[in-house]
Amino acid sequence: MTTRPALHRRLTVRVVFFLTLALLPLGAIGILINQQLYEETRENAEQSLLALTEQAVSGESNLIVQTFGAAATLGDVISGFGDDIEGCRNLVREFMEQNARYQFAGFIDVDGLSRCSSASSEIDFGGPELEALLADPKSTVTVSSEGQVSAQNVLIVTQPRFQSGNLMGFASISLELDAVGAAFDFLGDAAPLALMTVNASGELLSTEQDRGTAEQYLPTDFLLDEMARNWTSTFVAVGANGETYLYSVVPIRPNVIYALGVWPESMNAGRPTGPLLNATLPLLMWVASLLVAWFVIDRFVLRGIRLLNSDMKRFATKRALPDDARSKASSDEFERLQGQFRTMAEDILLDQAELENRVHEKSILLKEVHHRVKNNLQIVSSIMNMQIRKATADETRVALRQIQDRIMGLSSVHRTLYQSENLNQVDASELIERLIEQTLTIGSARGIDRRVRTQLDSVILYPDQAVPLAMLVSEVLTNAMKYADSDEPDVEIVLSMEEDRLASLVISNSRSLSDPTDPAAGSDLGQQLIQAFAIQLGGRLETDSNGERYIMRTTFQVEDFSKDAIDY
Repeated sequence: MTTRPALHRRLTVRVVFFLTLALLPLGAIGILINQQLYEETRENAEQSLLALTEQAVSGESNLIVQTFGAAATLGDVISGFGDDIEGCRNLVREFMEQNARYQFAGFIDVDGLSRCSSASSEIDFGGPELEALLADPKSTVTVSSEGQVSAQNVLIVTQPRFQSGNLMGFASISLELDAVGAAFDFLGDAAPLALMTVNASGELLSTEQDRGTAEQYLPTDFLLDEMARNWTSTFVAVGANGETYLYSVVPIRPNVIYALGVWPESMNAGRPTGPLLNATLPLLMWVASLLVAWFVIDRFVLRGIRLLNSDMKRFATKRALPDDARSKASSDEFERLQGQFRTMAEDILLDQAELENRVHEKSILLKEVHHRVKNNLQIVSSIMNMQIRKATADETRVALRQIQDRIMGLSSVHRTLYQSENLNQVDASELIERLIEQTLTIGSARGIDRRVRTQLDSVILYPDQAVPLAMLVSEVLTNAMKYADSDEPDVEIVLSMEEDRLASLVISNSRSLSDPTDPAAGSDLGQQLIQAFAIQLGGRLETDSNGERYIMRTTFQVEDFSKDAIDY
């Protein structure tokens, strides 16, 4: 089963990545251009709204600026009278007669007393407001619901007077508050929802509506004093009545008094919503390009690859040739590619069929060879059996029988090979079972009856190890059958497969305690053969005799197949 490739190795991801790199400069240029357009549009929209606000507040602005100018002039004139208080008051009264819209005019000394004013007597203006002005002398505009002199709603303009760097006092002029809101707008006829003036402390001063209605339009998310100190030209906020409005701030006298215009939110509909909008068009272009690239790659590239991959899987698992109708559904290039794959698959099938035929022929020949070798070895065994019957000396018969047993062991190997499906592999457990069967048959014919217990794992060997293993088992088994205890004849064979392709063979037999002969593989020749077979097997031979049983143990590494047979 094939695993899916890593994300960064997929064709679609790579194409998307490089396409993104190609579009990145264009996107950056688009964002910069859109940002410039946004800034210009925003600035133009702000300037238009501020111009409308200036038109709407032109009357109030003109009146307040004139009042500041009058206060500055009045302060300069009053300071020239010195101690002539009566002459100063006559001048102020004459000033008031010429400017009927003013409710009060006068000069306040630093001690809080206004000796020269439009009032008929001296007035004390001392208090926290005066102390604040003395601590920070500056131009101010405040509102009073009940003026100290006029007892009316008034707008109070205060202008400090300095001489040689020293504070001399404050010129103060009061305007009727309703007159400020009703001032004629000479620049145009703009009509905001509400128009107000606020001072630098955030105090609501004048409004064209009644004060209660105007307060419903004040923004709740902005503090008026902060807005006045760090004023924003335009902003959108929620009013006290819960509605959303567009606000504009125009300085009438910077750091002193500002005009606040309230406009419908609909006037903000044509304005850009923010920098995020600048990236929308490049982002849409990028997404559209990726979708087109994905469609093209999937339809004209990946689809053909998937069809070819599917045909290759079907051929690999089922040896099925690709369908011609499927190849015609893709592009011309993939159609040619699939045609070449079909031709290659047909050649592979032909070559595979020829190879299988040759392998089959080779298998038949090898089986025939092993069968003939086995038959020849059996013929040799039969001839030796005839020699055994004619032999008169016991030693000759014993030697011939030992040779005959070894020949039959080789015969068992060849019989196992030609009876197995794979001629290059032998199951050691089946080989040992046949050797046991053969040994028991021979022993029964010779009057030897033994009980053999087996515990055999399936261990697959190649012929280079199967031959010495068969000879080793045959030799040891023959000796075990010969020297086992006659009272309790017991032979046990254990073949196990351990870790790291290590196989373990253990053969043990019961031993007669009354027999002083040590059955350590029988004769000297038998010992030499067993040792030689263990070396050919690539194992280490160990023997143990605990008095009751004789044990032979060998451990060997299961080798891989070798093309060249081992020359022993």
